[in-house]
Amino acid sequence: MGNGNGSAVGFRSLQSIHDLRHVAAFANRTVRQRIAAGVSPSALSTLRSPVVVDQLFDVDGCRLGSGETPALHKALLLTATLPGEDFEAFLTATAILLADRLQNGAGDDDLYWHWDAFQESYADAPDTVRAAIAQGYLASEADGRVVLGEHRYDLNPVTRRPEVLLPALYTLAAVASDEDLYALASADPRTEQLTVFTALKQVIDLQDGILTSDQFEIPGRALRHASDQTGFAGLVPATALLLMNAFQDHDLVPVLERTWTLHHSAIQSLPKRMARPLLAGFRHLYETHADWSPFAGQLYPIAHSSDILLPVIPIDS
Repeated sequence: MGNGNGSAVGFRSLQSIHDLRHVAAFANRTVRQRIAAGVSPSALSTLRSPVVVDQLFDVDGCRLGSGETPALHKALLLTATLPGEDFEAFLTATAILLADRLQNGAGDDDLYWHWDAFQESYADAPDTVRAAIAQGYLASEADGRVVLGEHRYDLNPVTRRPEVLLPALYTLAAVASDEDLYALASADPRTEQLTVFTALKQVIDLQDGILTSDQFEIPGRALRHASDQTGFAGLVPATALLLMNAFQDHDLVPVLERTWTLHHSAIQSLPKRMARPLLAGFRHLYETHADWSPFAGQLYPIAHSSDILLPVIPIDS
């Protein structure tokens, strides 16, 4: 949630702003010119309009300020209603309008009509863009800045389906060395290490990484304890197994809030082949659980950019 003046926001709003800015950042010069062309000449000269648009993209972080904003806001609202004329400009304008609302900018439209009229058009966007726009609407509604009405969940807000994520996560667990798994087994102080190690091997080798109901104590307890520790050797297989099982067992979702809070820097520092499946798994939790919010209670400046945020991972990686 954001605060009253938009100067600081919580994790979920900040994540959504980051993703919407990412959509806008890929707008080429033609898209910018298309938005600038929608500005009324009586409000801004044809020479001034492109300068104002560039300022919005490159300096203001997709937040409408004062001064020349009303004319630009009208141009964005118009462009965000014309998917048939320039689809990329339509998506970019929508992302900017949502980013502005989340940052408590000068745009004051509740965007209900856009949401109601163009969900089918949003659904045709690339997966990362579609998810960013859907999440932007949901986050803006949670902040009380847009109105979605009865159809708030009609647009798919998820970048990747679980069945796409599971094989890569399982691979991270399956290739873990016995040494790492044995170290992971030591995270449970109540159970003999060899017992936990044997149970972990069974889950990985015989059960495709999925815990049965009677395994949530052993080895499940070791996985949960490990997620609370820093600097242990089993971070990658433990996190991979927790993510795989959190897709089915929602009791693990809060555990992974803490995992991201404690280990976000370490995870993002991993080699890409290890980091990307884990990051995609965490993003899935963010996209599918509206209450998944690491760093609960903390507010960050809207200009904040750091490794607490989930990066946008190309869909083909």
